[in-house]
Amino acid sequence: MGMRIVAGAATALALMAGSCGDEGVQPAPPTAVTPTDDVASISTTTRVVLTDSWPGVTSDTIHLGIVDTDLQQLEDLGLIDNNQGDGELVVEALVDDLNARGGILGRRVEFSFELVLPINPADAEAACLRLTQDQQVFAVLGSFVGPTVGVDPCITDFGETIMIGGAPTAADLERARAPWLTTGMSAARALPAIVQLMSDEDVLEGGLAVVWAVEDEQSARDLVLPELDRLGHDVVVEAAQLADAGDRQALESEWSTLVERFRSEGVETVVLVQQSAGINGANHLALLDWEGETVIIGPAVLTSIGITAQVPREELAGVMGTMGPSGEEAYALPETQRCVDVLESAHPDITVTPADELAAGETDWSGPLLTHCTRLRLFEKIATAVGPDLTPESFRTAAEGLGEIDLPGIPFASLGPGKFDVSDTQRLAVFDPSIGEFGRAAPNGELVRVDG
Repeated sequence: MGMRIVAGAATALALMAGSCGDEGVQPAPPTAVTPTDDVASISTTTRVVLTDSWPGVTSDTIHLGIVDTDLQQLEDLGLIDNNQGDGELVVEALVDDLNARGGILGRRVEFSFELVLPINPADAEAACLRLTQDQQVFAVLGSFVGPTVGVDPCITDFGETIMIGGAPTAADLERARAPWLTTGMSAARALPAIVQLMSDEDVLEGGLAVVWAVEDEQSARDLVLPELDRLGHDVVVEAAQLADAGDRQALESEWSTLVERFRSEGVETVVLVQQSAGINGANHLALLDWEGETVIIGPAVLTSIGITAQVPREELAGVMGTMGPSGEEAYALPETQRCVDVLESAHPDITVTPADELAAGETDWSGPLLTHCTRLRLFEKIATAVGPDLTPESFRTAAEGLGEIDLPGIPFASLGPGKFDVSDTQRLAVFDPSIGEFGRAAPNGELVRVDG
């Protein structure tokens, strides 16, 4: 398994006061290696000299931090039913394969693995300190989720460490003192793209009501409303969901008032922006027998309305949104198949099946495999393009020069100048209550490429 190293709090706090740069690092003697044939950017006859170029990077190793959600502990607490495979076992197989192929320009990859309880921000903060300060990893692959998502900037800002994962806001990226990449699509690109796609497919009918939660007001006003205006749609109601997402009584009262307003002002389609308004709005519109159309402008929100349903899920059928590739489509990609082959070869007792084809009681290995393999392959591609002098700045420059790339689970992907969100993949979807235990998003159109 990957190295699991836990340091005392005193050590972590002391190191927080120090610099994360290369001051005080004594370089090891340079190592000369001959790159493997799959490093296309460098001749196989060239002798590459490797040195200790940055904390976490020596002449013969690159140390990565891996962050994953502690699903088993959530299950032990009675909060979820966990059928996911072992993420650390997946990472170990992928890293072993990478090293067997020669590592990255001759440097072997090592990793420290952190399982984080997502309902405990202190757990996430401690993991950030261990990785960025105690271990001084070169990059962190993964992110914090749920109530701990606000700890993500600890890695790129406080820790000055490269990160691949999460969903950084514009403010997060402005604060970051190291490159922050994500395999998804940023809200700045995704929200206007969803509006455009829905407009092209005549989903946004008649007078519109646009509703957002307080925390998503900037996204609504800066990204969604201007795009609707540009495309000529008639927004007759703009409203904010003010009630706290956990206060069901207040939400029901607020949405009851909103629905009466929609009816009196001739709204035909309610447009829900991002997750809180999307989940609560879809449920309360169904609860209050809203007769018009309901659409959600926000990536990966549609399936959540079934998981948190407050009405019979059949009443949510037809809510429109967007999704990426289906499990089968993601599984069929050549880069995904490479990942599957690595894991199944390392562990012949494991069979990887697309999540939407799993039988009841089967373990889902495709979820952790796609998550970790996509991030690791992205890191490998960028670090290989860097060449021997691997630093955060050279990593940033190489990422901006990659252009279109092939990655597991993402049909259309690219990086470019100022573009550090990888996915360019989008499609219309509809909530289908008949799929699985809670219902989920189902394709309602072809996959499209969103311009970077």
